[in-house]
Amino acid sequence: MPLDVTRWDKPNEHPNKVFIEPGTHYKDFIHDVDEIVWILRGDARVDVGGESVALSGGDRVLVPRNTRHSLEVLGRQTLYWLAAFKKPEKPSSSRKPA
Repeated sequence: MPLDVTRWDKPNEHPNKVFIEPGTHYKDFIHDVDEIVWILRGDARVDVGGESVALSGGDRVLVPRNTRHSLEVLGRQTLYWLAAFKKPEKPSSSRKPA
């Protein structure tokens, strides 16, 4: 069985490793592509579409496109996380060779 491989990255950029200081709160972001966030170290509270969850190192969350989301650093430790955006898929061509 072939592997199902999907490329995740920011349009025109590589995945982004982010360092956020304790007490930081990013509110009400919306993106037109899916975002996947991996917590590498530290603790955070993430709100995705009105559902809130606490995350810590090793946790991953998918934020569907066009979904309002927020992130707050919890505790006194710097938060390290990796964020990547899924490029929109190109429509497949339905034209058949002549």
